Parts: sequence; C-alpha cells; structure tokens
Amino acid sequence: MKIPSDHLDLARKLWEYHKVADPFKKADLIIGLGSYDLKTAIHCTELLKNQVAPLVIFTGKKGNWTEGRWDKSEAETFRDYAVEYGANACQILIEPNSTNIGENIAFAKKLLKGHPINKTIIVTKPNTLRRALATAEIQWPDVMHSTDCVQIEMLDQVAESHDIEDLINEMVGDVQRIIEYPKLGYQIEQVIPDAVMEAYLTLISLGYNKHLIQ
Repeated sequence: MKIPSDHLDLARKLWEYHKVADPFKKADLIIGLGSYDLKTAIHCTELLKNQVAPLVIFTGKKGNWTEGRWDKSEAETFRDYAVEYGANACQILIEPNSTNIGENIAFAKKLLKGHPINKTIIVTKPNTLRRALATAEIQWPDVMHSTDCVQIEMLDQVAESHDIEDLINEMVGDVQRIIEYPKLGYQIEQVIPDAVMEAYLTLISLGYNKHLIQ
C-alpha cells in the first residue's frame, strides 16, 4: 500500500516522539523485548559482545503482531537468532510467558530475583522505547533503566510481515496507550508535545485506528 507523503510526515512526528534511546555505557542487565523485529536480538548481541552488560534476558510469548508467525515464543526465537548471530548462550536467559510490555518487565524482574541488578538497558524497536521505559519505571522502580535500539529511520522499520500501514497504526495505538495507561497505573505519565498530539489525532481521523484500545 502506498502511503501519501503527508501521512508519512505525520507518522515521523510519532516516530521521533517514541524513539528515546539513551543507553548506559555499562549496565547489569539487558532486557530484550520480544516483538516482530529480530533486529532487537541483533542489537542485544552487539551489546553483549561489547561487554556493555554481562547478561541479557529475552522476554515475550506472543503479541498482537506475532501471533502465528513463529513456532516458538518471541523470547525463544530471539535467543536462537542471537546465538546464530554470535551471542554466548550462557549469557542469555529467556522469559517466554509475557504478552505485553508490563508483563515483559514484571516477569523479567521475577526471574532475576536474587541477582544484583542496579542498572538495565531495555532494548526494543525504536517506536516502542518510550512506552517501555515508562512501563519499567512502574514495574521495576528500584533499579535505574535506560533504553537502546538499532539506529534506523522510520521506513527502515518496515518488514515483510509488518508494512508501513501496520507501523503507523502501531505508533498511533502506542500514543493512545501513553495517554491512557498512566490512569490505570501501568506506566508513568509522559509529556506529549502539541505537535505530536495533533499528528496523532489527525492520523486517527485518516483511518489509522487498527491498534487502538476500545
């Protein structure tokens, strides 16, 4: 599907808002959030190889965008992909039961109970970083969290199984969650600039509403 250029311009405002990568130079743990995007597994592997942290946990069962895509859970798929890319399997833990970001963080915290964790780097898609960090501040508040991702432009995030229309719908839905979830105690509140809010509302009016919660 060809997306009009003005729609893409609006979508880029959401992309830049969601993309809040600011990783620690050193951390105790990398949390790789499962999704449709295997580039996350590659980036976690690069962090391990560069000794940014000694351990990674891949977390995720299946979600809105991966149901039926793989025979294994997101976490297991990411682990296998990371090992194929050169990660040391002894440095990888998996949490294969979570189905949303809140569970990703909460279940990872439970699995790491007893490990001395003071700093984490949460690695995920560029357009999921803000939500992930806001969620971690609620679900695991007694450690310091940072975020990181593969450095790419918006159109490079498009995948065979997740086209540009899917990506715009995903980003619109995530802005809605950033608005609504603090009211439910799922994540800390975020400031939303006027230009981002305007782009969000305009994209909804243009029909990008497939990932909205009802």
